Amino acid sequence: QRAWRAFCLKLAACGVERSPSEGPRDYAERAARALPSARRAILRIGELYIGLRYGRERNPRGMKDLRRLVRGLRVT
Repeated sequence: QRAWRAFCLKLAACGVERSPSEGPRDYAERAARALPSARRAILRIGELYIGLRYGRERNPRGMKDLRRLVRGLRVT
């Protein structure tokens, strides 16, 4: 959850705020359209988060990857 919040804050700082009723897939897709230079990273972060948050298994490697991708995300 912490990594997802950091991701949302980074995107909001670029003018792509998440609405309270917007799910992670819709938000990631909208953000990817708004910030095409970071499209791949944004979609990957969204995909990872959805799998970790709503999937059946906890994946420590996936959580580590999610945190790393969010820290490394550069949006302009």
